[in-house]
Amino acid sequence: MKIIFLIVILSCFSFILHSAEKRDVVDDSIYTMKLMLTSSYQQFVTSENLYYGVAAVPSLWHSFDHDARYTAYFKQKKIRKHEEIISDLGIVLTFPVVPIVSYSLSRQLEDNKLFNFALEYTSAVYLTLIESAMISYIQIHERPDQSDLSPWETKFRGNSSFPSGHVVPYATLLLKTFQFYGPWSLLPTGTMFYFASKERIKSGKHTMSDVVGSFFLAAFASEGVRRANNYNNNHPIYRWMWQHDVAVGVTYYRFAIGPRLTWNF
Repeated sequence: MKIIFLIVILSCFSFILHSAEKRDVVDDSIYTMKLMLTSSYQQFVTSENLYYGVAAVPSLWHSFDHDARYTAYFKQKKIRKHEEIISDLGIVLTFPVVPIVSYSLSRQLEDNKLFNFALEYTSAVYLTLIESAMISYIQIHERPDQSDLSPWETKFRGNSSFPSGHVVPYATLLLKTFQFYGPWSLLPTGTMFYFASKERIKSGKHTMSDVVGSFFLAAFASEGVRRANNYNNNHPIYRWMWQHDVAVGVTYYRFAIGPRLTWNF
């Protein structure tokens, strides 16, 4: 497996060297790192994350309350071969395969949208992976099944299974392809995220709350990166759904005071 990973990475780097000038690669790599750093705090002041926050609270509340029931239910199910393959590919995708291939193609094709996708996906996925690894050192809960853990599941994170690292690349890919290329991209990316999440719960390596938490962690990072990059040519449906002028304030009515949330479509 290590040899396969090495071949993939070397192939990707040879591909990128033939696709862009060395100076461009260095400059773009530095910009991507700055983008990741900026988005690490921009995600907390991005108004679009209010929507994700509203959905995340009840979703995680429900998941934590019913983790044991979901685990018992899914562990009775057989792990299908395609679920196992897709879940294992989650580890492969933590390597910069998608970033390098998409970046190289964007340079060859002179495709500005694909170029920005490559930068934003790279920043978002590695920011989320770093955050998920850090959160795992907070002892929230252990894995339902702690046997046969791979080095990827022990050496690069804490003892808590929350959140799942395996599904982060799929969650980020789902969010970023939708942002740039619209709802049809959700068919392949959403399917992969679903099967990877299902396998993690069936195998007892994660709980429902772990994969739900990973999705929203990726969503917050994705929106933080989008704001930091300030790229405006996103898919029209994405813009219609998410990019609004949102304002939070206070309203007064007949001597009563209450919260006010307004947005402009």
